[in-house]
Amino acid sequence: MNRSAAVDRIKEGLEFRTGTGQDAVIVSRLQEAQRHLELGRTLPRFLIEESATLTVTAGTGEIALPTGFIREVDDEGFHYFDTLEDEWVYLEKMGFNEARSRFMEVDASRPRAYVLRKAGVLFYPERDVDYDLTWSYYKAADLLEADSTENVWLLHNPDVLIGYAGWKMAQDLVNAKAAERFERLYNIAWTGGFAHDLERERENDPIYMGGRL
Repeated sequence: MNRSAAVDRIKEGLEFRTGTGQDAVIVSRLQEAQRHLELGRTLPRFLIEESATLTVTAGTGEIALPTGFIREVDDEGFHYFDTLEDEWVYLEKMGFNEARSRFMEVDASRPRAYVLRKAGVLFYPERDVDYDLTWSYYKAADLLEADSTENVWLLHNPDVLIGYAGWKMAQDLVNAKAAERFERLYNIAWTGGFAHDLERERENDPIYMGGRL
């Protein structure tokens, strides 16, 4: 589903009582809904950038966070395979003061820890050579900038975005009936998507006797 189809769905839910020239307002509500949802405590799995690579160069300096970065995926922080030692190396996440204090006198070598900053990542100690690190993180979906745009919200769970934006639009128009209808659409879609994500996570749980039916 693209942006144009989502706008039409909202207009239909409002019984086309939006007046003329309201498409731009509906688009604005869709964009607001997306921003709000991506600030939520719980994020859907389809926003995950799995096993992404970040290259850290030799020496010091802050490495910029990827465009659209929201937050890390739990238990999937920075790691890399050390071919010399033939082992996986998992970096420790630290606070700024702790990392600076611990590694202040350490010579340049392979990265062992990192600190997330507002717009970048600091790695400790100084790198002796360049490293390609792997991690997974939540990334904001593409903005709905054109009628033909289909971002991951509209691809994987459009009713969440449509329900939330439609509810905001109905509130603006003081249309209680439509607001209730869109709120119900949102709740059903969000609950269903959340249940699906829980099942996906459960698939990765260790199997034990009686643990799965």
